[in-house]
Amino acid sequence: MNIPRPEYDMIEMGRKMKYYRELRGFTVEDVREYMQFSSVEAVYKWESGKCFPSADNLVALAELYQVNPIDLMPKRKKGIKILLELENRTNLDYIVLV
Repeated sequence: MNIPRPEYDMIEMGRKMKYYRELRGFTVEDVREYMQFSSVEAVYKWESGKCFPSADNLVALAELYQVNPIDLMPKRKKGIKILLELENRTNLDYIVLV
C-alpha cells in the first residue's frame, strides 16, 4: 500500500488545546475535573506538546471545547524545522524535513 501515513505536530496540537480551553473560559483545573483525573499533569503535558492524549481523551476534549477532534490535530507540514542538539557542540543546528 502506498498511502502515506500523516504525521501530527504535537507542539501545535498543544497550542490548539490551550487556545480552545482558554476560548471556552476553562481553567486547567476545570479540564482536570471534567476528565476525572487526580492531577492536572496530563493536561499540562498535552498543552506543552510533550505527549498526545489517548483517542478517548482527545474526543472528550473536543466535546468539551465544542470542536471536531480533527481540528485539534494539525498535520506536520513539509519543510518544518526540527531542532537538534548535536553532540560536542555548544550551538544548536537545524535540519529541514522535505
